[in-house]
Amino acid sequence: MPQKKRFLKFYLFIALLFGCLGVVDGVLPFLLIPPLAYLNTLAVISLLFFLLNIMAFFTFWHQQQRKITYVLPVYHVFSFILFIVLSSLFSYNTLPANLLAFFPTIGIVLSVFEIFFSGYLLRRFELFP
Repeated sequence: MPQKKRFLKFYLFIALLFGCLGVVDGVLPFLLIPPLAYLNTLAVISLLFFLLNIMAFFTFWHQQQRKITYVLPVYHVFSFILFIVLSSLFSYNTLPANLLAFFPTIGIVLSVFEIFFSGYLLRRFELFP
């Protein structure tokens, strides 16, 4: 497998796992209050994934990958920044608290998109049987 495809395959599998983690994270508040250690671990994983997405974008650009491969890294970078902005607004009480109830549901829907789109790209580039 060429180097171009190897990194793409690695990235798509990580994105697929991150999407699964997002579904778990979205469902967990409906079932129980997540422990602080889980939230801290998730914050570190999210930051590392954010950095991976920045690296993936520039790697795909350098390798001259097809434009469709930019969708997930750009989506993840923008969603991470949006999450930070919304979290800041919530912490300063500038957004209504009832809006917070929709976050898990939105997270689940977006995570399912990540899973399906990663799977689609794995199939499209014949990286997964």
